[in-house]
Amino acid sequence: MKTVKRVAIVAKRASVRAKTRKTVKRFGYRIVNRKPDVVVAIGGDGTYLHAERVFPGVPKLLIRDSRICLKCNDESLRVLLKACEAGYRVERPMKLAAAVHRNHSKTRPRLAANDVVIRNREQTQAIRFTVKVNGKDLDGTLIGDGVVIATPFGSQAYYQAITGKGFRKGMGIAFNNVAGKRKGLVVRETTEITVILRRGRALVSFDNDPAMVALAPGDRVTVKKARERASILRLA
Repeated sequence: MKTVKRVAIVAKRASVRAKTRKTVKRFGYRIVNRKPDVVVAIGGDGTYLHAERVFPGVPKLLIRDSRICLKCNDESLRVLLKACEAGYRVERPMKLAAAVHRNHSKTRPRLAANDVVIRNREQTQAIRFTVKVNGKDLDGTLIGDGVVIATPFGSQAYYQAITGKGFRKGMGIAFNNVAGKRKGLVVRETTEITVILRRGRALVSFDNDPAMVALAPGDRVTVKKARERASILRLA
């Protein structure tokens, strides 16, 4: 178990950040913005995703300050920091790596701990797209609002809102308002999923990152398990 000396703090509200800094300092930790040993993320699922994007792979201590936070601890920060001194373990959920292919070029893969979402850019217009699983078509060209590709961690968010259930292993594919009511499915985590935009304009997002990528007909998005993993601190 690595000794914790350097701590970064991620929280939406300035008042929460200030209060957290005081508590963390009382325990003798150094507050840093770079190369922390542990990140204290106070908020909800969105705060965790932001913290993972800013500090990828660094263990996150998640503390609830929001109604929606599936992995958060409900104990106070003081109690959790005291418990950390006695020991902790690190949970390493899988991430997704997604790349956009356009003509003969390919973007740098973007990572997602929750999900990769491809959806129509104009709400009043459906898109036409094809989904391939390891190169094999699923039902030809689909018409609808788009598709969600989720990790087990992310399956309790947008994926579950569409399908009504989550999953514990693999990668999930959920179809958003698709004609014919195509059911979602779960594939092995070694699968490569390709989404090809056939008609219309779309956007692809990676978790709650505001830096989305616009898609035009003919563009392809490939999604597979990332080599990198997320990191969540659990009390031993």
